[in-house]
Formats: sequence, C-alpha cells, structure tokens
Amino acid sequence: MLKIELKKNLLDTLVGQQLRKIFIKPNQEFTSENMVFDEIVFCFSESRMKVYPLPETDEIGVKISSSSLEFIHASYEESYFVEKDKYLNTFWLCTNGQGYFDLFILSFDYLHPSIMILSEGTVLKLCIPKFIEKYDSSNKK
Repeated sequence: MLKIELKKNLLDTLVGQQLRKIFIKPNQEFTSENMVFDEIVFCFSESRMKVYPLPETDEIGVKISSSSLEFIHASYEESYFVEKDKYLNTFWLCTNGQGYFDLFILSFDYLHPSIMILSEGTVLKLCIPKFIEKYDSSNKK
C-alpha cells in the first residue's frame, strides 16, 4: 500500500497539466493482435511521465521528471492515440486481487477514463474505453 501512496503523491503533481505529446516504444519481440509497448512517455506542460512494465512482478512502473529531455530516445515514436492539448483531470491506480498494481487509467478533460494501460508480463497494452450506448429495447427482434 505504501508503494501505491508514493505513486499517487507523484501523480497528483500532473493533474491539471496539459498533455503535449505521447511517445511510445513498441515492443518488437512479442507477437499479438494488439500493439504492445515497452514504454510510453506522456509529455505534459511541466513534466514527463514514463510508464513501463516491471517484468518481475507484472506491475506497472511510473517515473516522473520535470526535465524536458528525459525519457525520450531515438527508438521512440510519437503517437496519436489520445488527443493532444487535453488536461489531465484524474487517474486511477488499480490493483488486482493479489495486490499488484497492473492497471493504470488516465482521464483527460472529463471524469471518465480516456486511456487504460495494462501491464501483462514484460509489455504494456493500451485500451481506449468505449462506453455502451443506450438502445431502444422496444426495437428488439
């Protein structure tokens, strides 16, 4: 629990900052239908946040830096899976039933989740949530 609290305190400093860019380091070895990543770097107006898997526990690692030069390397690509210039509204640090931090959710501009990051072994997977729309049950066939 202390580990999660420490991460929460660091992440609180990002709330309200504007997202400028996202850089990804795709994983070249893992084969999957979905894109998988070794690292994701979120560049905010005043800070950078690197998200990466911790293979020894299947958890998510998070590092935050105020340096505009830190975390980006030549092997990274700019990504557009989340609209830029949005403000980080809130986040969720999710632990599984065994107490491991393996799901990280970010919300930009609104209170509902914008992006979900799942640590699965040695890689990260991304999910862009889509809410179930209402339907008219009277039109059932």
